[in-house]
Amino acid sequence: MAGSTPDPSQPAPVRIGLWPRLAWLVAAGAIALTVVFAFLQFRLPGHGFTYVFDFGETLGLPRLPEIDATPTYIHPAVPGYDGQMYAQLALRPAADDPELLRVIDNPPYRARRAFMGWVSWVLGFGRPWWVLNVHACLNLACWLALSVLLLRWFSPRDGVDSLVRWAGVLLSAGMLSSMRHAVTDGPALLALAGAVALAESGRRWAAVGAGAAAGLTRETSVLLGAAFLPQRWRDGRGWLRAVAEGAILVLPLALWMWRLRDLASSTAYHNSGVANFTWPFAGFVERWAELVHTLLERGWQKTAGAALLAHLALTVNMLWILVRPRWTDRWWRIGAVHVLLLAALNTQVWEGYPGASARVLLPLVLAFNLLAPRGRRGLVLLVAGNLSIFSGMLEMSGPPQPVWTVQGSSPLAGGHDRRAAISVEMGDGFYGLEGRGSNTWQWTSGDAVVRLHNTAPTACRARVRLELRSPSPRVVVLRVHGADVWAGEVTAGHQDVETATFDLPPGVTALEIAAGQGEIVTNAEGRPLALRIFALDLIVDR
Repeated sequence: MAGSTPDPSQPAPVRIGLWPRLAWLVAAGAIALTVVFAFLQFRLPGHGFTYVFDFGETLGLPRLPEIDATPTYIHPAVPGYDGQMYAQLALRPAADDPELLRVIDNPPYRARRAFMGWVSWVLGFGRPWWVLNVHACLNLACWLALSVLLLRWFSPRDGVDSLVRWAGVLLSAGMLSSMRHAVTDGPALLALAGAVALAESGRRWAAVGAGAAAGLTRETSVLLGAAFLPQRWRDGRGWLRAVAEGAILVLPLALWMWRLRDLASSTAYHNSGVANFTWPFAGFVERWAELVHTLLERGWQKTAGAALLAHLALTVNMLWILVRPRWTDRWWRIGAVHVLLLAALNTQVWEGYPGASARVLLPLVLAFNLLAPRGRRGLVLLVAGNLSIFSGMLEMSGPPQPVWTVQGSSPLAGGHDRRAAISVEMGDGFYGLEGRGSNTWQWTSGDAVVRLHNTAPTACRARVRLELRSPSPRVVVLRVHGADVWAGEVTAGHQDVETATFDLPPGVTALEIAAGQGEIVTNAEGRPLALRIFALDLIVDR
């Protein structure tokens, strides 16, 4: 395997003392903890980490029975995203189940990215609820592993410059988008980087094995083969060895795709990814035109603006690889083949915020950060090439968690792999969820109804505890089965309310909230507001 050679045009890294190194590690640790806590926000009560799969209610495809038998979170009124496909493949890792043809949007295209699902199935011992939660968290585990592996190239001894590079990769839109949506790109980058680290250590066949795992995680990772090419064009033995290593690297993916040939031959799924490619730079230029048009037409908007910065960062990454060719450097060769990939990507890979391109081109981001010049003169370039971190941070914004919970005995309230027999629906009179993470609330416009669903075969006893307030004092009455279970005045101050105990028979029971007409409040977007509910706990017992 060819090794990397130092660039004589770049200044040698400045080594720093012990205390600055400790400060570097503390800053890196703080970044890692921030990402971990941001990810933990996606764990919803009763649903585990399944929110990140983005199962959509309106996708138009059925789901595996394991999904409906577990408390997997289903996003209402949206089709969802790619993670829901890979989650179902993790439940059927052999990918030969005919039922997958019904539930996966493009089986041959999705199923070739099998390695992440295999790992999830093994670590989850084949138990659906365990497999789903392992699969949801696998990107975080790979992110943490990559954060340690990157210390090989971005050392605390090299000061702030290396910290910017380390954080630029780990906080990039591609890495955090992969984590947020539980897709394959982050784990694939870890396998790719691990393969290069093994190659640099002289462990050629271990590197080929890691590269094969990367290819089975995401097929474009086989571009890693560029790292195995010889430094010198006239090195005949080196080229023969590179061809042999490349063939072995690709062989597991080729064998797996051959096994999936029956899926690929289905006339319903004849397009297995070819539509993702187009004429050189056509999709890239179209993306620039789209983002600039959005900026000029609507002004600066947080999400679209962050996507514009992310596209600018990829442009800087690409240009630096092109203007500073270094064939003798493994990472330049990896960056160069991913520039070719960038040039070929079609519109559907670029569209969206931040867009799948941020994930597909993660190896280019890593290569740029390893090759960008050091020192103050290169700082502007380094920062410009890592502007996608703003999109990355937006990706990790926690979801608004429901204001309601069900508490009580496990058969009724659910938990672990058991779907709750009791659930709550915020019905007529409620606006949508507002806030972020666990700090969420729902307003009523006036009178409202909460529907209490009991799917158990027998009745149970229940009471409701609420945390609420009102813009101005008002009398509120809560009724169940036509009888008052609580009445009193609610003011602008935070107020805890608990109803009397009532029967909750099988079926749907309405908790009626009589609060009168809401009033228009300053900065309330013209909405009439009556009650602001921060928490609604339904406490049930036999």
